[in-house]
Amino acid sequence: MIARRGVSEIVASLMILLTVTSLSVVLYNYALSSSSSQTYDLIDETKRQEYLAQERIAVLSVNRISDLNSNPRFNLTFINYGKIDVSINTIYINNVNIGSFSMSKEITEYLDINYIVTEYQISSTGEYRIILVSNRGVIIAYTWKN
Repeated sequence: MIARRGVSEIVASLMILLTVTSLSVVLYNYALSSSSSQTYDLIDETKRQEYLAQERIAVLSVNRISDLNSNPRFNLTFINYGKIDVSINTIYINNVNIGSFSMSKEITEYLDINYIVTEYQISSTGEYRIILVSNRGVIIAYTWKN
């Protein structure tokens, strides 16, 4: 019969200690890299939100005007009281993308006043939900009752 000997208690303890230490180092490195990438993502998102917060729009008025053919259209006036220039990319009226519109700007000492004229046909009465979307993705919603 062959005598079998196991490892001593000291060697076994050292092997367990080495295994636990190795796993701890791997877990620490994983946690460190994961948290640093989350920190960078948070910083990037905070900077983006700060940039978007500088774009501030307030709708002053919405008027019903008629063109030369007596077709009623929207004339929307809004002010930019933010720190960066505003450019409207898309306009939705009652959840319909109106496509084309003309935009003009009047720069005063303190504010930028913007005028938008659309080709969207409107009725003499009704409620209209107007959504302005800037190039940076800022959304301004306004409800107008005719």
